[in-house]
Amino acid sequence: MLSQLLVCAALTFGFAEEPKTGALFQTLPEDGVWAKYEVALKINNQETKPIWYARSVGKVFHDGKECRFIELEQESDGSETPHLQWRFVIPEAEFGNDKNPLNKAVRIWHKEGDGETERLANLADKNPLIASFFGGPEVDRKRESDKYKFSWQRGELECEVISGRSEAMLGTAKITMHHRILREKSIPFGFAGALEELKIEGDNQQISAKFLLVDHGKGAMPKLPQLQP
Repeated sequence: MLSQLLVCAALTFGFAEEPKTGALFQTLPEDGVWAKYEVALKINNQETKPIWYARSVGKVFHDGKECRFIELEQESDGSETPHLQWRFVIPEAEFGNDKNPLNKAVRIWHKEGDGETERLANLADKNPLIASFFGGPEVDRKRESDKYKFSWQRGELECEVISGRSEAMLGTAKITMHHRILREKSIPFGFAGALEELKIEGDNQQISAKFLLVDHGKGAMPKLPQLQP
């Protein structure tokens, strides 16, 4: 009886179930869809502005499962920010609300600048900070009551905010990331942006990053098409 009353109260007052994950890229767009994000990465008073892309670039049948190729790219702004590329093979069944598709990838490749392409067992082994960012908040995760609004070339987006924190090790230093993930179901991947604050144990540097969607469309072409499972 008590459980029924609680359910009724939740429906009546609009209480939302807390998110099971804060992963950035959850929903699966149509094949060929791309999204572009502008980034403001600030370390103390020094700011860099790389561009990020997410692309859905093909289908493949692997190990008895329908899979999708997803490519992510950080385009250098000419400063110290490196050019990075990732290519994932992810079962389509692993996409969806409150899922973490990148964490379920059956193949991962990474390329930095003009270097050799590497095949990875997982993201965290190569770059724990990027893995922590892609995975979103893991601790104290909650859905904020207020929406986040920002203007872009197609008008204004009003986004759901998933906040919380995660931890990663960089060598012997512990890094804590405070996340505010911006989600909106109507856009590709459901990911509109992120507001990040980083703290490195024993370091007084102030590090922040703001990712915001600036455009999306169709006709995405793969940058690493030669990589096949």
